[in-house]
Formats: sequence, structure tokens, C-alpha cells
Amino acid sequence: MSLERFFTPYQADTRLPGDVVAVLAPHPDDEVFGCGGTLHALAAAGAELHIAVISDGAGLGQDAALARQRRAESCEAARCLGYPPPEFWELPDARLYEHPALQPRIDAWLAEVQPTLLLAPSIWEMHRDHRAVAEAALSSEQRPAHCRVALYEVGQPLQPNRLVDITAQREAKQRAMRCFASQLAVQAYDRHISGLNAFRTYTLPIDILAAEAFCLLEPEEVAPFLASRQPQAITRVVHEAERAEQATAHRQEALEAELRELRGDNTRLAERCRDLEAMQRAIQQSRSWQLTRPLRWLAERWRGN
Repeated sequence: MSLERFFTPYQADTRLPGDVVAVLAPHPDDEVFGCGGTLHALAAAGAELHIAVISDGAGLGQDAALARQRRAESCEAARCLGYPPPEFWELPDARLYEHPALQPRIDAWLAEVQPTLLLAPSIWEMHRDHRAVAEAALSSEQRPAHCRVALYEVGQPLQPNRLVDITAQREAKQRAMRCFASQLAVQAYDRHISGLNAFRTYTLPIDILAAEAFCLLEPEEVAPFLASRQPQAITRVVHEAERAEQATAHRQEALEAELRELRGDNTRLAERCRDLEAMQRAIQQSRSWQLTRPLRWLAERWRGN
């Protein structure tokens, strides 16, 4: 093996191995962005596909209308790629990491589906939900003993050991990506993913126009892979740092609010001083003040004696 081939494959497969395929998507669209071309090829080859979209996709604001739209978009994309509509678990978006139902739900689903191939986001993903699903998928004790695991990439490139040529599926994948109008209004994700799929042909023959990258693990490789990479430890440290940063930000906000209040008190005090000074000047300039000046002088002399 040459040094270059240690880092990335120099050949591509037409699809991944598996006849019963389970796909875990953190949000409605990850199944298409990450491995839509490969799923299209598997469906065309007669594989039995099961897609689980885990979060409701409602965002931090828990927008119910957005969640409904994203479900519809995911179903339309499935139609474009030729596999059955996903099932939607509707766990809260952006909160999968600490959600108690995530691991049990994945375990029960894998026990029911009994896949020979499981696709999940990679442990190198930067999105918290993607990482949570990756860790739960790899940690599951209900994954069948004969099941391979293929980690796919969406928001962060992974180090692949398997490339799948999706040149023939490229147009179908682009149509499927365009189904996600709600997300394309935020970012040109279809352009980004198309660029990533084009980049993945860097080591492949010139007639291959698009490829999807995977880290494919044999059943006996999963536990050593998880032990050596320890993604949970990395995620935990990042979350602890995030919580510390949030606590610092909250303290900073409280201090800034207190400072604003003190500045307001100072402003009100300064205004009161100006009012009193104005009243004093008005008294000193009054006729009565001028007429009573001798009396004040006498009073001061009397106090002095």
C-alpha cells in the first residue's frame, strides 16, 4: 500500500455491502446530504431500506410549522431517491445529546430492523446532534453481530476507507437535495454537498464526477474503533467547556446589567444635583434673599460669639 492510499482510497465501489440497510439521520435532510446517492444505488439494487429521522427538525425555537415542512421535504426526497418514506421519531432538535430516549430508541429499532448495514453520522461531525447519534449508534448493544457500520459525512469531512461512485446517481441526489427548501433558504447546502462529493473524486479516475465517502467498519472493528477514538470523551469535554462559557457569559450579562443600573443611578443623582443647584441659584438671585442679607450676617455674627 502506498502512503497516499493509507489516507484515502484510490478506487470507488458502486454501492456499499448490505441487503437490509438501516439509516440514522439526526435531522430531516442528513440522510440525503450524507448518503443520498448511495441510498439511491442500494434501493435500485433491491436492498431493504429503513430510514429513521431522529429529531423533529423544529430548531431551537421548536417551530411546529417548520417541523411539519421538513418532514414533508424528507418524504419528497425519499420519493426522488426511490426508497420508502422515513419514520420520524420527533425527539427535540439540538437536544439529542442529553435526551434519555435516544439510546433506548436506537437500541429497540436496531433490534427490530436487524440490519446487515447501519449508516450513521461520523464521530468527526461538528453538530452536537450528529455526534450524539454517532456515539449512540456505535455504542448500541442491540446492533446485530453481523452488522457493518458505515459512518457518513455531512458538515465535517471524515477520513474515509470507502468511496462510492455516485456519478450515475448525481442528478437524482441533486433533485432530492432541492426538496429541502426550508434549509436551502438558510444556506446553500446543496452547493456545499455537491462540492464535497466532487472533492471526493480527487483520487479517482477522471470519468467519476461525484462520490460519497464513508468510514466502513466490520462488526468486529466497531468496539476497538470506539475505544481508540473515544468520541464520547471529546464531546463531554466540549460540552463542559460550552457550559463554562455559558456560565461566564451569564455572569458577564449580570455584571453589565448591574453596571447599567449603577450608571442609571449616577445619572439620576447628577440630574438631582443639577436641579438643587438651579434651585439654590434661583433663591440666591431672588429679591427676598437680597433683602434678608443683613439679617443673615447678624445671625452668623451671633453664632460666632
